Amino acid sequence: MRNAAIVLLLLTGCASSTAGAHKINVRVAEVVSPRQPPELGTHHIRVWIRNDSEQPIAIQSIHLEPVGPDLYSDDLPQTFSTTLAPGESESFDLPFSVSLQRGHSTVVSHIDSLRVTIGCAAADGSFVESGEYSVMMERL
Repeated sequence: MRNAAIVLLLLTGCASSTAGAHKINVRVAEVVSPRQPPELGTHHIRVWIRNDSEQPIAIQSIHLEPVGPDLYSDDLPQTFSTTLAPGESESFDLPFSVSLQRGHSTVVSHIDSLRVTIGCAAADGSFVESGEYSVMMERL
């Protein structure tokens, strides 16, 4: 029993040290143009990702989901093949369709927050970063 506890502690230590090796910083903005009205239900989202880890990280996919029970989107994840070196950042522009009810397109003037799920890969394997982010406004 004592050996099993030691093995469990060693495995927990290894897992936490590996999980801490992947550090990315994410910011999200909605890009708006004062000259063009928003398309019906379509928003232009820019996701900035900075690699704050000590190893290269490949960005494989980004999926946006609305936050809140009244908003709905059936957009699929966007796929990418971008590798960020340590300290490097990149912006990713994604169209995002959102409606107030499933199957009913309605203009949603501004999105306050989004759940962003990023599929990544590094030398030690694939991983997913996910979180809820406030959406800033960026004017063209």
